[in-house]
Amino acid sequence: MSDFAWTRDRVCAALGLPEEEGPVKEYAGISTDTRTLKPGELFVALPGARFDGTEFVSEAIERGAAGAIAQRRAGDVPDEFDFFPVDDAIGALGRLAGERRRALDATVVAITGT
Repeated sequence: MSDFAWTRDRVCAALGLPEEEGPVKEYAGISTDTRTLKPGELFVALPGARFDGTEFVSEAIERGAAGAIAQRRAGDVPDEFDFFPVDDAIGALGRLAGERRRALDATVVAITGT
């Protein structure tokens, strides 16, 4: 079992954002879908061909999200809600995945061929 935790500071570092003042905040996980989001998770608002995830930030808040990563600010958010502005939400999700991978004590094996 890993002692990895998604803290506000770790998210800021992965995204290249300045660390924020205040007490340590830990997220329960990361979600890109408000339908499966669990309370305490960080919502990543991905843009798509048919939907813009930013439009679902309010729903994420209602479902208990502790913060959101999005390309633009979406409406009113509570003071205790963490908002991480990024230029590229898909790229941000990739940086979070890279951060998680670096924290794993695992060997990567690739099998390739044609």
